[in-house]
Amino acid sequence: MGITAVCCLVFRGFNLINAIIRKIYCSWRLPAVILPLRCNLEFRYGEPMLQHNGTDLIDRKIMQELSSDARLPVAELGRRIKLSPSATAERVRRLESLELIRGYRADINLQALGFSITAFVRLTCDGNRYRPFLKFLPTLNAVQECHHLTGGDAFLLKVVLSSVAQLEDLIEKLLPYGSPTTSMVLSTPLERKQISLLM
Repeated sequence: MGITAVCCLVFRGFNLINAIIRKIYCSWRLPAVILPLRCNLEFRYGEPMLQHNGTDLIDRKIMQELSSDARLPVAELGRRIKLSPSATAERVRRLESLELIRGYRADINLQALGFSITAFVRLTCDGNRYRPFLKFLPTLNAVQECHHLTGGDAFLLKVVLSSVAQLEDLIEKLLPYGSPTTSMVLSTPLERKQISLLM
């Protein structure tokens, strides 16, 4: 028997064991604390694949549901993922301990509160002004995101304000740290949430 045939038999055996473990786990709804004892491999097309960060499809389903509705009761969450409330709660605590779930936040409608101006500011920043800008950055409440970039622009800022006058004032505050280039957002045809990446 060739090496290829032996490998195929081994993979089929692993696939069978993996299927049995998953069947038992799903049908008995065993507590999530036994997860480290389960097989941590996923087999696709006869090849084993390690699961990312020790998570499985149930964990990703939990994160998907909580990304959509962070106030979802544990009992309802368990019903959707087909686990008991205690097993569901244990899995959520585990995801929190791994910092895969870092917090729970409300999605605030800033435009309804009068913050109708959204803009992106590209900022060039040379070596002498780089660290002073990083110290100054936390004082700018209008800045919602700041990304360090490759290329000519050092930073990309996403800012939200209530008026063009506030945007002009912000740009003036940035001038000592570099050359800002501003683009105002007219509309947002697509705004994906985290849930689109999880499954």
